Amino acid sequence: MITFDQFKDLLVNKYNINPNNITPDARVSDLGLDSLVFIEVLFDAEDLIGKKIPESAIKPEQVELTVEELCTLINSI
Repeated sequence: MITFDQFKDLLVNKYNINPNNITPDARVSDLGLDSLVFIEVLFDAEDLIGKKIPESAIKPEQVELTVEELCTLINSI
């Protein structure tokens, strides 16, 4: 399971995103992450939760999800 705070820490510490911009309702794309970096973030999330996110669950359009929606999606896998 990944929490909002864990995901926020990942984005701040590894991707140098301003923590003030990371809110539950912020869209991932609005944080400056393109679809390629988004995939990297998901790989990092796998490390945090300790399980693999199936490739079939990863779609480029998910970059339009909010941070909260993305955490919910990851936790449902």
